[in-house]
Amino acid sequence: MDSNILYTQEGVVVISYTTLVSSPLSLKDSIEHAFGSGSRSLGIIIVRDLPPVYITYRERLLKLAYHFANLDESTRDKHVHAESRYR
Repeated sequence: MDSNILYTQEGVVVISYTTLVSSPLSLKDSIEHAFGSGSRSLGIIIVRDLPPVYITYRERLLKLAYHFANLDESTRDKHVHAESRYR
C-alpha cells in the first residue's frame, strides 16, 4: 500500500473533508486507489472530519431518496441517464 495514502485496518482509503474541499487535486492518488481497477481497490472511500451540518444534509437526502424510490416507475424513468447506465 502507498505510504502517502491513509487506510483503515481493513484497507479502505480515508480522506479528509477539509482536504477534499481545499485541495481536491492532492487526493488524486487516494481516489484512484479507492476506485481504481487494481486488486486492492475496494470501491469505497471514507471521508473524515465532516462538518456538523452534514448530519442535516444526510437526513434530507435519505428522505428525498425514499420519496423518489416510491414514485411511479414512469416518473422515475424520466431521470434515467442511459449514457452512464444510471437508473
